[in-house]
Amino acid sequence: MCLICRSNKRAYQYNQQVRVRIHGYEEELSPGDRLMVVKNNYLWAGRNGKPELLANGEQMFVKRVLGIEERYGLRFADITTGWWNGTEERELDVKVMLDTLASEGPALPGPQMKLLTQQVLASIVAPTKGARFRLLKEDPYANALQIKYAYAVTGHKAQGGQWHTVFVDQGYVTDEMIDKEYVRWLYTAITRATDQLYLLNFHPRFWGEE
Repeated sequence: MCLICRSNKRAYQYNQQVRVRIHGYEEELSPGDRLMVVKNNYLWAGRNGKPELLANGEQMFVKRVLGIEERYGLRFADITTGWWNGTEERELDVKVMLDTLASEGPALPGPQMKLLTQQVLASIVAPTKGARFRLLKEDPYANALQIKYAYAVTGHKAQGGQWHTVFVDQGYVTDEMIDKEYVRWLYTAITRATDQLYLLNFHPRFWGEE
């Protein structure tokens, strides 16, 4: 099951309600939580025995939360996660970035990512500039997995995925907002369902009613 909406802010609000009201989760991350990768990552699958891309849009489940820390002005968690790569179930130990969970953007904003990179580089001691950048590519903080909750997602993040049951929340839409982008979003959202589709908060005019 998945709920598809039109903004990251709305998705976060739905995710919080699902986590608390349906699953009873109280912590920021709990075993059983469903997550989605929101930025391509090449580090962590390779650290767990087989080099492989964790692509933007991949879904995974939290198995264990090993610890939470703050560093470089951001918050991180070490977790064990289960991930189906299309052919096999893999168990990965990864460092995730908690700040992206509630971000209204699709991932960590560019200025914050640039600042993180600069701070990590400043902490690396190496004989040459090239060696510093090689170590940067392997740094667990600079390459922390950027994630969001995956119970509710935007239409953009839903692309390529399918679920048996899909809820589509139109949210606030005026006549002026009904354009090509809206139609593309709606088409993507309603075609993610393979069995059941529910439409939420659609204006009566959508059904031909005044």
